[in-house]
Amino acid sequence: MGVITREQLVLSADAYEASVAAGGVVDTYCSSLPWIDAALTAFAPNALPFVIQTDSGFAPLALRAGSLRWVAPWEASWGLTSAMVGADMDRLAGDVVDELLARRADWDALFLSGLARHGAAFQGLVRRLHGRFRLGASSPSARCVASLDGGADGFLARRSPKFRKSLRQAERANDGRIAFLVERNVGPARAAEIYAAILAIEALSWKGREGVGITDGPMRVFYGEMIPRLAAAGRLRVTWATVEGVKVGYVLGGVFGDSYRGLQFSFDATYAELSVGNLMQWATIRALCDEGIAHYDLGSEMEYKLRWAERRVESVALVVR
Repeated sequence: MGVITREQLVLSADAYEASVAAGGVVDTYCSSLPWIDAALTAFAPNALPFVIQTDSGFAPLALRAGSLRWVAPWEASWGLTSAMVGADMDRLAGDVVDELLARRADWDALFLSGLARHGAAFQGLVRRLHGRFRLGASSPSARCVASLDGGADGFLARRSPKFRKSLRQAERANDGRIAFLVERNVGPARAAEIYAAILAIEALSWKGREGVGITDGPMRVFYGEMIPRLAAAGRLRVTWATVEGVKVGYVLGGVFGDSYRGLQFSFDATYAELSVGNLMQWATIRALCDEGIAHYDLGSEMEYKLRWAERRVESVALVVR
């Protein structure tokens, strides 16, 4: 067991990603290196990262200093990133607790997120910390996940009649006015062009016009950092909506293993009456089915996403004081 730096973890990317995929991680995409490394730069630039590495896996954590000194995963904004990744989560929990206790003078609280409430990681941490600290569980963070089993036809068969009717009506209303293009396996140079096009569309969307999109602040940094990392790993996926060759909408996502994580989507508000959002989602799903992707993770729970998904996945954080 030892502690390595952020730079050393990046150099050990293959071993780290294998630990994410080894089982026991609730949200693999949001625990993967492109997500957590980009989040650390965007949302916690002043945090002090350290990575606990053992034979059982990794725990990329960071100390955030203020009125309260607290340790959390590199991304703690949504509570989706797993505090630990590895095959033997119970053993890894013991190693993580040992290291954190050795650093006890440095922190006042722990926020160990992204864990299954009844899973080996959460229970292993509780068993080792009970009686020494005040322990609690956060409110659950929920995601919506759709199965792509059976391809596009199978996906549609699992939707409600109302959903299928609405999608057919949107396709008829579009009548070829908007075309859809899916990009994958792009290089770093193309990734920069993709992000520039995304930001241009975002500025014309309702989110951009109301100042709640990704065109400014830490969110702009976050995706600006993540997109090149995904492109370099061959895991970037983008669906474009175009009108007469001009891009008017996008769906941005990334792949981890046999799952696709939807990250952001927006479209020029001028075309709202053409159901661009739903048609882009449908074009994305058909492309993912053709690629052999098994699951579409739509991300944090929202009402509209429940119509596209069958499964609700929850994780919690163990809060230690």
